[in-house]
Parts: sequence; C-alpha cells; structure tokens
Amino acid sequence: MFLSKNGFQVKFVPLTFEVGGSQIIVRLAEPFYFQGWPYRAVAGQAAKIDILAEFTETVSLADGRSTRTSLQVNYFSCDGDRRIACDAIHYDFSSTVQPRHPVCHAQASNAILSVLPEGFPADRDVSSLAGRHQAVRIPSAFVNLAGLFAKIVADHLPPDAVAEFWSVCKVYIDKLPDHASTQLSDGIFELKSLKSYSWYAW
Repeated sequence: MFLSKNGFQVKFVPLTFEVGGSQIIVRLAEPFYFQGWPYRAVAGQAAKIDILAEFTETVSLADGRSTRTSLQVNYFSCDGDRRIACDAIHYDFSSTVQPRHPVCHAQASNAILSVLPEGFPADRDVSSLAGRHQAVRIPSAFVNLAGLFAKIVADHLPPDAVAEFWSVCKVYIDKLPDHASTQLSDGIFELKSLKSYSWYAW
C-alpha cells in the first residue's frame, strides 16, 4: 500500500458483510489505525497523533447505493506510550432524514470507539472530551471511505505525498457506493458535489 511504503503507518482491517432483506451492512472488523501521523501537513512539524476510524455503511442491493453511512473518527496526541484524546467527530448520512436533520452532517462527540485496535496503547486520557457540546450538527459533504482517506491525507500529509497518493487511488474511488437520493435531497444532489473528496484541489 502506498501509505505504508512511504512511511505513513496504517493498520488496515477486513470488512465484514451482513446481508438482510434488500440491503447489506458493511462494517470494519476493527477500526483503522493511523499510527504516529504528522499533527498537521506542515514541514518540520514534530508533533505526532494517532487516528482511529470506524465505519458502517448500509447499501441497497437493488441499485448498489448507500442509504446510510456512519463514520466515527478519534484523534489522540502522542506522549511517549500515553495517548491523550484531543478530538472526536462523527459523520452521518441518511436517505430517510428526519425533520431539521441535515442529509449529511458532521458532529462533535465525546465518545471513544467502543472497540479499539490491537496494539493501541492502554494508557489513555479521554478527560478533555467530557464537556464537549454535542448538539451542533454541521451540514457537510457525503463522507464515505474515500472521503475519510481524502480528509486524513489532506489534513496530515505533506503536499507531495498527498498528490501522489491521490493519483494512485483515484482510479478506485468511484467504485465505492454513491449516496442514495430522496425527494428531499434531489435538489442538493443535482449539484453533483456532495462527494467530499471532490471538494479538494488535488
């Protein structure tokens, strides 16, 4: 994999599939683990962070489109063998959105993933997340697995690595399920810009 070959460690895990009725639910067997990544995409930045990401997607067997996605991301600063939680956020999409609820949104969280990957340090401080306000939903792009990797590499890797990564993976991203649409969301999706990775200038 491009990232590991270039010194950016990622623990990839298999997907699990659960078929039920007219849909299939896709999950990660355990979270992705981006280990010891640069804190920011700035040359000479010494600080390192660990990033954990958990993903669930419901796909319609009728047309292969996503009807629901949930992506949770935890960020931990690295202090020796200790990990200090510094951010937690989730991204949701639902084709059966409720009133006053964005079709796609990001939301702050105080939740640490319930299943942590093997090898993640046991010495953890999550106290900084306890008082976060969680009722603010931020309307966002449609963030699927391609969107997850776009966001993380764009935020944390140096520009030359990002450009090379995207040239390698872009041939695969459109094979991932697209979002479903409903009467509510058709007007938004006509813009053809909800895929989050299309919002970047690569």
